[in-house]
Amino acid sequence: MSKLSGIARQYVEQKLIDEEQALGLVSEANKDQRSFILHSVLSGVCKPKDVALLVSGEFGLPFLDLSAMDPEHFAMDLIDADLLEKHLVLPIFKRGNRLCIAQADPSDYLH
Repeated sequence: MSKLSGIARQYVEQKLIDEEQALGLVSEANKDQRSFILHSVLSGVCKPKDVALLVSGEFGLPFLDLSAMDPEHFAMDLIDADLLEKHLVLPIFKRGNRLCIAQADPSDYLH
């Protein structure tokens, strides 16, 4: 497994995909200029929930199941919709002067 590193290696170690699939996804993600995490979900190779749980543990961030939340309570009016879409974030709530957001892919720091 020496050809893989980072999150791709974790996918293989956690048995989400095999090494050959991981190498293919890394290559495709680089070609499409996407993060490996986003590409693994959009390609249909990995289930979104499996990826979210793995990434949550890897990045030390809490897992948030948005289907268990009422979207009526999201703080959508605080951030421009184009900015939300560009960064794939969702404003969950505001408490005082702090805004709590959910991020689809914490590894996607290029956008």
